Amino acid sequence: MFTAGLVAATMLAAPAQAQFTVGDPLVARSSYDTFQGFILIAPYTFSAPAYGQAVSSVSIFDGAVGRDFTPLILASSGGGNWTITGVGTQRIVGASGLQTYDFGLTSGSNIVDANTRLGWLSGSEFGAIPYTQAPVFDDNMFVYSSNALFLSTVGATFAQLGVTDRAYSIQFTTQLTTVPEPSTLALTAGGLLALVVAAQKRRRD
Repeated sequence: MFTAGLVAATMLAAPAQAQFTVGDPLVARSSYDTFQGFILIAPYTFSAPAYGQAVSSVSIFDGAVGRDFTPLILASSGGGNWTITGVGTQRIVGASGLQTYDFGLTSGSNIVDANTRLGWLSGSEFGAIPYTQAPVFDDNMFVYSSNALFLSTVGATFAQLGVTDRAYSIQFTTQLTTVPEPSTLALTAGGLLALVVAAQKRRRD
């Protein structure tokens, strides 16, 4: 009974949550940024259960077709300074409506921790991601910078220019860096079963 229970518990143990998503609702919005090459740093942060996962995809809604953006992972360096820690693949919006892109890490790290902040580099054709401006300041404060024009180098540090209270139609999603295959779980259960049988045999001897 003990052996069967142990194996069953191993096979049926609840897996870690496969993914987490942060961002504002993916809905139609009326405005686009009118600057080029700025970095925008979003207020979204992941909760502790997502730590150790990798940022895997970026979703937007009704992006400006033909315009580009580059997803970034950043960390605060203190004093209003920021450091780029991961760079994704530059994306050109190809259609209206919901669009989802792989993060496509090109340099640095896309692993989430307590210091992870998310953002993007606005492209050469002004803003690609629509937003709405909040009438009053709340907690949706985006940091932006103009002294980091077209900067997308891991390790680069820059000072923020200011903050703005906006909601952008963008979301970032993580995934587990390693997901156990069913065969792996079966092997694990089989190994535990063998250990239990051996221990019981030793006790009988």
